[in-house]
Amino acid sequence: MAKKRMFEISTVDTDRFLEMPLGAQALYFHLAVRADDDGFIDNPKKIQNSVNASDDDVKILIGKGYIRVFETGVIVVSHWKIHNSIKNDRYKKTVYKKEYDMLELDETGCYILTSEKIEHEKSLSSKMEPKRSLNIDLDLDLDLEKNYYKKNEPLETKNKQSSCSGDNKNLEEWILEKSKNKMNPSAYASSIKRKFLKKEQSVIDEFNYWQSNRTSSLVLENAVGKTIQTSEGIKTILCVEPKNRKLHVRFKEGSFAVIPDIMALKQILNQKNNKETK
Repeated sequence: MAKKRMFEISTVDTDRFLEMPLGAQALYFHLAVRADDDGFIDNPKKIQNSVNASDDDVKILIGKGYIRVFETGVIVVSHWKIHNSIKNDRYKKTVYKKEYDMLELDETGCYILTSEKIEHEKSLSSKMEPKRSLNIDLDLDLDLEKNYYKKNEPLETKNKQSSCSGDNKNLEEWILEKSKNKMNPSAYASSIKRKFLKKEQSVIDEFNYWQSNRTSSLVLENAVGKTIQTSEGIKTILCVEPKNRKLHVRFKEGSFAVIPDIMALKQILNQKNNKETK
């Protein structure tokens, strides 16, 4: 691994990057510093633990496209080619050839998965068609009359513990996300669909877990920039960091507060006196 790495300021000086929790920002830098000459890292979990980053920090980086994850556990820094230009006499090609071959560079020089490029081209060719990736059949046949699925209600199963809440769109997004890096995405998506309709507990639990984490990440992102009423007056939220199973909220005014959980944060944000900064 090289001893020197560089960062392009235009990538990390955007509101999109700076609005992320400090833990996610720090994890991004630590991953990039330790990546090989093509931007790949094979021990992201070790790095995450060494800098005390949370799972939410990882999910935010993935959701915002700053890193891409392969089913082998290897990850790549999406903006690597923008950050670093290594001379041929010092360049050492990555050993993760299979993962490297799954990537392309977009017009900005950022890594994208081949499946993402195909999806983008399809969306341009026909705006009238629903968004799909690699022709994956996501017609889930979630018929309300057959009680396969009900919007905002539990999925009815013989086992009362087997429940799944959410909406059809979330379910499609989850299956697309699980399928996009597979060798045969269409077949994998169909398999997940069948297991879901058969009400397999492991699949339902995984979807519920994904949906819960997705909601939590959205709440954390949307909190940034909001003003809330505190005992010390009105404060503007700078960032929210999960620590020790609680949320540490830092304000632009320099102080911070500790909130028990996501539900408490949502209640605070929904108070009538709160507003978004312009």
